[in-house]
Amino acid sequence: RMAPTTEVLESITRPTLLLDEGVMVANAERMIRKAAATKTELVPHFKTHQSKEIGDILKKLGVRRCQTSSVKMAEYFADQYSDITVAFPFNPREIPALNALLLRGVELTVLVTEVRTVAALRDGLAPGVKLNVFIELDCGDGRSGLDPATNVGLALVKIVAASVISSQNLRLYGLYCHPGHTYKAGSLEGIRDIWAHTKRQMLGAKAALLAQAPAAAAGLKIRMGDTPGCTVAEEAGGLGSEEGILDGVDEMSPGNFVFYDLMMKYIGGGAVAKESEIAVCLACPVVQKQWKEAAGASFGQVILHGGAVHFSKEALEYTTSDGERAKYFGELVFF
Repeated sequence: RMAPTTEVLESITRPTLLLDEGVMVANAERMIRKAAATKTELVPHFKTHQSKEIGDILKKLGVRRCQTSSVKMAEYFADQYSDITVAFPFNPREIPALNALLLRGVELTVLVTEVRTVAALRDGLAPGVKLNVFIELDCGDGRSGLDPATNVGLALVKIVAASVISSQNLRLYGLYCHPGHTYKAGSLEGIRDIWAHTKRQMLGAKAALLAQAPAAAAGLKIRMGDTPGCTVAEEAGGLGSEEGILDGVDEMSPGNFVFYDLMMKYIGGGAVAKESEIAVCLACPVVQKQWKEAAGASFGQVILHGGAVHFSKEALEYTTSDGERAKYFGELVFF
């Protein structure tokens, strides 16, 4: 990887993102090849880069559909992409903005988990438009979605599905899950097992919907999306089974795969990404260098023009040589 030139470094006056476009393109091409090899469609999440320039690059590589985390972000990408999923439980207060996009000809898909949201969409959509709907499932991450592993959760999936199917301006597109607990997996097999468990729960929910409404549920899609899982899930493996982890998954929607980061380097026992595959870093001017003494020890300290707003507030946890837990916020490279 090439280091930034002196000219580039001298031009930096404030926290600045540095992107290695070659590494980013290689990451994208690798995921596109994986999707093709596993017969899944790549619908990348754009919340990581939020960049029209990168959207253009991905489009030139063959990506035709994308995913965002808000209606506002969908508005930003609507000039480039005509098929967008808003991958966050839909907020009915944004129906007017949704209508504006639909009337522009953008094909939209939203996530729902409640009958009241379905009712608000049914009653609030503009005349003549049609909206795709995913039912979001929670298969262990503990965030949003319905839990198909419980009787109550599966019953709610059926009730929400029936409500969507009965609405003429809504189309039940499929089942969606973001198994984000892969970020806490300690090994490659741990990530793959989470994906295998998630897929089986999703396929179980799909089978229940097929039994309830065979015609309406016949073409339901299964979409899963998290970068660790999408990176390491292969055609076979997980739970000691010969069954492929991706068998039965129609679409995958990773986001951070275009950049990767140190978290991707270290989670799963280092199985997700190599350091050479990390495409971004943050350049921060050093505003102070000094030696300090505390608790009988002396150490060097640097003050950067960059903080929690510029860096992620997340940290990796690790065990020190003394057996204590500590937080690891990243690596410093001085130029």
